[in-house]
Amino acid sequence: MKEIVKYLFLLVCCVVLITGCKKDDPPKTATQTVENYMKINGNKYVFSMGYLIHDGNAAGWTIEKDCSILQLSLMGMGGCFFDCDVITTNKSYIDNGSYNNIYDEAIPYGSPLPKHSFTHGAISLMGPSANYHQSLYSGSMTVNREGTTYEIKINGIAENGDTIAVYYKSGLMYTDASESW
Repeated sequence: MKEIVKYLFLLVCCVVLITGCKKDDPPKTATQTVENYMKINGNKYVFSMGYLIHDGNAAGWTIEKDCSILQLSLMGMGGCFFDCDVITTNKSYIDNGSYNNIYDEAIPYGSPLPKHSFTHGAISLMGPSANYHQSLYSGSMTVNREGTTYEIKINGIAENGDTIAVYYKSGLMYTDASESW
């Protein structure tokens, strides 16, 4: 009887070990983490949040009829910051599509900013080891919005010749500050 119990115990242990060591199935829904960043000459700085602010026409620009100016601000821990004014057709969100950068100094005073353009592209790195402030001299932006999630890609050249690339895919915190001005 001891012999049968011994073999039965070994059989149970082997079954438990063999089934416990089988390859686990992959999860049915994989969550992909998207990294939001700005690259300056290939050096990457990570964004942690984004804002979209409707401030009326606080910038003082003249814009085409039926357009709005929205301030897009992307920022990250450690002091990386990208900010621009986007000329779009809605005061609550940025339209899907392609946008061209308009360098501020190239616009004659009082000239209207065209729809689907963006201005100034302020780029900053601040902190103990960085002090970098430039404007985007030339470039383009593409926006793809699905619901409340934006995918924003910006490529351009800063005033000093640095290559700038921005990627952001997430929601943007919206504020209507037009009554505050």
